[in-house]
Amino acid sequence: MCVVWVTPSDAIAVEAAALALYWYRKAAKALDESGLSHETNYGQSITPAWKVMRQAGEDLRKYSGLLGLSPADRARLTVGGVEDDSDAGFQGETVNILHAVGGLKPME
Repeated sequence: MCVVWVTPSDAIAVEAAALALYWYRKAAKALDESGLSHETNYGQSITPAWKVMRQAGEDLRKYSGLLGLSPADRARLTVGGVEDDSDAGFQGETVNILHAVGGLKPME
């Protein structure tokens, strides 16, 4: 029996975390390609990709905390994990979703 932290009722938070990771990586790539600032009629300005990356990073931290994806987050959860193998597949699927968004291979 394993302890399951992420259950099917967390599906919306998983999706939100996956989208935040997607936008974080997309903005990071844009920053890598174009740089942190650009020239405007008023001088140098921070590129919008920086703001997108910063907001996506904040969202990712928020949702990963709600999901208990780090040991520190799990320790702060007031409701303990569920000891139930029926949801263990969903937890593995959650990891696979986050890997897919990040461009990584699914876990086997």
